[in-house]
Formats: sequence, structure tokens, C-alpha cells
Amino acid sequence: MRDYVHFVGDTLYADKSLKEAASLRSCINRIILPMIGDIQLHQLSPDRQKAIVQRLNSRHKNDETISLTAKTHTQAAYRLLFQSLVQNGYPAAREGVRLSDESTRTKRQNRGIINSCRENHLDDTFRAALFSVLAPADRLYDLWLVALIYTGLAPNEIPALCFGDIDQLELRDENCYTITVTKQIRDTNTVCRAISADNDDFPIHRLRRVVLAPWVANVMLKYIEYLHSSGYSDAQIADMRLSGTISGKIVGAKDIRDRINSIMQQAGIPKANIPRTKKSGKSRFQTEKRDIELLQRDAKYIAKCCGADDAMVHAMFGLPATTMDEQHYLDTLCDDYAVTRYLRLRRYTPFSDQSVPQRRIFRIENNTDTAQTIRINSNYAILASWRSNN
Repeated sequence: MRDYVHFVGDTLYADKSLKEAASLRSCINRIILPMIGDIQLHQLSPDRQKAIVQRLNSRHKNDETISLTAKTHTQAAYRLLFQSLVQNGYPAAREGVRLSDESTRTKRQNRGIINSCRENHLDDTFRAALFSVLAPADRLYDLWLVALIYTGLAPNEIPALCFGDIDQLELRDENCYTITVTKQIRDTNTVCRAISADNDDFPIHRLRRVVLAPWVANVMLKYIEYLHSSGYSDAQIADMRLSGTISGKIVGAKDIRDRINSIMQQAGIPKANIPRTKKSGKSRFQTEKRDIELLQRDAKYIAKCCGADDAMVHAMFGLPATTMDEQHYLDTLCDDYAVTRYLRLRRYTPFSDQSVPQRRIFRIENNTDTAQTIRINSNYAILASWRSNN
């Protein structure tokens, strides 16, 4: 079975997204193959397949370290594997497909109601409260972590990247700072290790170039100045992780999540009470905490308000679903595209009294018989489209 999985390769996940394919591949390698990898194909009798599924269900039931998502992906990967065996001339594997259908009949939490009640972004009041908490000088490190989240970096990417990974593009009157994400931290129960883009476990859609908005760049320069005043040289700062503290400690992904969740509580961002109904018919409220994922959704919301289209949001946050071909994907890593995004992101800063930029609609009438030129001057990029030619 192990040789067969190696032979078919990624054809098992040909119709899956990059993120889903990575999860299915991980479940096969970590959970399924250790159980059936040494079995010969001709030994897959119906009784043996039934025993395999029983062992799989028993592990899912008793192993608390396996998340619900991992269980779901493991069942899907098992079904894909045995479907592939049937299609490649092993009809006895049909029993495995049938048994995988039975193994999927497990009780799962209905996330539909929770997702429908989940807010997509902060409102102006809570966003202002969040940055008011971070305004004092002694909260500079916390402000730096929050700014990195609004840049588009994930908590497991911040500890893996260094200040030396930041690139500087010189414009006419200012500088544009970017970070090419080529590493991330992989947390396990026993060890925390960094993987790079040349590792098969690195999700390829996370390879991207993020752009620091002007207000994020200002926070970065203040933090670097603080490190200089504390005795760090340029060479030492270049080797320091983005999550490194003044004491030299590297703050991990879990610590970043816990720290930002605590900041949100200090800002008074309330929890959400979601109405649920028990099987008995009685109503209850399920409380959902406000966590770092809300800030990530808020960062996407602000980027779109600043004029970022879907391709730009993908380039910022490394979303798994995209319709871009290889050449367009490579274009998102170039300097020109980074500057294009920078000119849009400069529309907003959380330290001013202005609200998040909104789309403006102008009604223009030409009462003359000749074409007229319309000029719009601004210090940021403008995306203009005509509603009507009349």
C-alpha cells in the first residue's frame, strides 16, 4: 500500500484545492499508512478491510490529539485511496469504499449557524478602542505584533521570519517595505520547528510577498529604533525573528495568539452570544470568543476598502483558492505589483480620526458635443470604472 500511494502520487487529489490536498496528504502519511502501509494489495480481503476501518474508528474515538477536522480529512482520504484502487484494477477494494461511507456517519458539529453569526470585521468604535489600548509607548511590542497581523502574516509565520527578510523598495519620496514569506513554524506536541518553501509540507499557496502599509512601516521603524537604543546592532537585528523580544526570547505562534486575544479583551471587544437549540427543543446561547481570526478578517476587510481586488487579497493573505495561472502568480511576487498594492494600502491608517475608506460614486454629465477629460488627483491609487456610457 505504501508503494501504491507513492506511485499514484498527487493524482489522488487532482480535483482538490491546494490546502485540502495538503491536509489529505498529511492524513494519509500520518494516520492511514502507519496502519496499512505494509499490507500487500492482494491481501485486502473484505474482513481485513473491515478490521482496518474498525481500528481507524477506534483511534478517532480514543485519540484526543486528533482534531475534528483531521478526522474528517482522514475519512475522506481513506475513501479517495480505495476509490483509486478500484479504478486501477482492484475490485476487492470496493468493500473499503463502502466501509468508508459508514465511517463518515459520525456526529459533527453544525457550524452553519456559527458562521452566519460571525462578524466579518471590527466596527470603527472597537477598532479605535483596540489601537487606543496599544497607543502607550510601553505597548510598542504588542502594537508591532498586531500590525504584522494586519499586514497579512499568520501567527505561525511571524516567528519564522527575520528582520533581515524585509526588503526595501525606494520610491520617489518614500520607501515601500515588503516581506517574501518563505518560512513558517510547524507546531507539534513535542517540538516547534521551521519549514521552508522547498519542504513538501510547506503549503505552496502561502508562498507570497506581503506589503507593509505606511502605518505598519512606521511601527516597524519605531521598534527597530527601540532595539537600537537597547544595544542591538544592525547585524543582530537582521538575524532577530519578527516576534523576538528585547530579552532575545522568540515568541511562538501559540504565545502570539494568546497575547493578541488578551489585547482584544483589554480593548473591550465583546463576545458573541449565538442562539442554539438543543435536541429537546430548549434554547440556549453559545458564547464565541473574539480571537485573532477576527483581526485577520478585519485586515482583509480594510484591504478591500482600500481598493484591493481578489487577486491582491490572495497575494496578501495566501488564500488557497485562486484562478490565477503560473505566470500571473509569479507576477504577484514582482516589485511593480508590490508598489501597486502599497499605493492602495496607504489610503488608511488606524491612528487618524478617519473611518475606513469607502467606495465613492460620482455622477458626471457631459452637456457638450465633444469629449471631455476628467482628472482626479489623489495621493493614493485609484480604481475607476464607468457605470454607464450614457
